Amino acid sequence: GLIDEHEKLNENGQSCTQQCRSFVFPVGEKNLRIIDAPGIGDTRGLDQDNKNFHEILTFISQYEHLNGICILLKPNEERLTILFRFCVNELLRHLHESAKENIIFVFTNARSTFFKPGATSKILRALLDEHKQKQNIEVPFTRDNTFLLDNEPFRYLALRKNGIQLNNDQTLSYRKSWEHTVKEYSNLIRHIVTRPLHAVSNTLSLNEAEQLIR
Repeated sequence: GLIDEHEKLNENGQSCTQQCRSFVFPVGEKNLRIIDAPGIGDTRGLDQDNKNFHEILTFISQYEHLNGICILLKPNEERLTILFRFCVNELLRHLHESAKENIIFVFTNARSTFFKPGATSKILRALLDEHKQKQNIEVPFTRDNTFLLDNEPFRYLALRKNGIQLNNDQTLSYRKSWEHTVKEYSNLIRHIVTRPLHAVSNTLSLNEAEQLIR
């Protein structure tokens, strides 16, 4: 999107999304609300991450429940870095135990790994196993709650709009990517509607209790 108070794209390492935003899309007879939230691991430091979490918790407090909590990942993380560990652990720490059934892993830019979770799968599973051992909470990471998408068809449309012609092989590749992503998106929506409702009050209470302890 355009650069504004919600989105900043020109500062390396900072979360592009600066404030939570809600987008509503009609899907059949229902509305799908997507909340775009700031990321974790901002280069401005832990204080900024804490501000981002506070922003997220404040924003979702206006809703009674969440159907799904999507964690966006790249599929090509080769090593379990301190930053990756921090991002996953911090996110799980702020979620109530009951949210585990609503967690969904979405891998972006997945065409680069032939629409597979790639190397990230191994290190993510190691972190979730570690979380289970320490917190006695098992967060599912299965094919059922994992989805692989790629936005390269939008780049294709941008090229076409600017008069750049592509050969048949390139066009076919983009088409296959588009068809796969549409299918995965449909599967994602079908999965979300099967999830039990996560009471936002549970997660808010958990974080309020943590603040009191501190």
